Amino acid sequence: MGQVRYTITHEWLEIDGETGTMGVTDRLSLEFGDIIYVEMPEIGGEYEQEEPMGQIEFANGDTLIFHAPLSGEVTKVNEALDEDPDLLNSSPEGDGWICQMRLEDPREFFILMERSEYETYDDDEVGDFEVYDGDDLSYAL
Repeated sequence: MGQVRYTITHEWLEIDGETGTMGVTDRLSLEFGDIIYVEMPEIGGEYEQEEPMGQIEFANGDTLIFHAPLSGEVTKVNEALDEDPDLLNSSPEGDGWICQMRLEDPREFFILMERSEYETYDDDEVGDFEVYDGDDLSYAL
């Protein structure tokens, strides 16, 4: 098992060499409610660190954009989420992973938070998240 780090927008990333597996944290569903749908990034899609990758929908109708924790190319997506998006609630940092990426610059990993930092940071210190109420999302993606 590789090292895991976290973003301020509730993504996690586990790296193993130049490959990373990413998803969203359990704190996300605790703060926003049950996740009922995830729009996955495309295999082959290339993203810069912090760039929007996809979105998740909550039972209350809100939609939240998730971001690339590091720069790289998506090499695999978790197809199990198509059939069972509840994995994002029951096992977000396990079976509910979203995608794997070939990392462009693994050194970016070290600017992410360690678990102890992530568990103690205050959302209010970093401003608003990109949470939408179902209106036009095309400008964010």
